Parts: sequence; C-alpha cells; structure tokens
Amino acid sequence: MNQPPLDLLLQKVGNKYSLVVKTAKMARKAAEEEVISGENGQIIKGKPVTVALYEIAYKSSEPLEGENA
Repeated sequence: MNQPPLDLLLQKVGNKYSLVVKTAKMARKAAEEEVISGENGQIIKGKPVTVALYEIAYKSSEPLEGENA
C-alpha cells in the first residue's frame, strides 16, 4: 500500500488496530451503499477498502460509534 501513506493514516487514527477497525466499518458501509460520492458530488470509484482509507486520510471524518479517539 503506497497511497495514502501509513504515517498520515496513523496521525488521523492513532494506532494500527483502530485504523483496521475503522477502515473495515467504513468499507462495509460503502459496499452496502454501493454509491460513494466525493466532495463535489462526483462518484468515487475503487474498492471499498481503498476508498475508506482515502476518506480517513484526506477528509475530516466523524468518530465512529463506540470509538474513543
């Protein structure tokens, strides 16, 4: 995995375990919705996990349910 950088992801989330859990939850949600739109209303294409990682890295995301950090 080259993009987004792991260092950037860890700055946003805190540790690798939290990153994996948050990414999995976001990817499942994206896969269920099947339509992922970007900031400008454009559809983002890609695998759900990749899209979730980009959202964590480059968008200000809201904390997930039950997340302490």
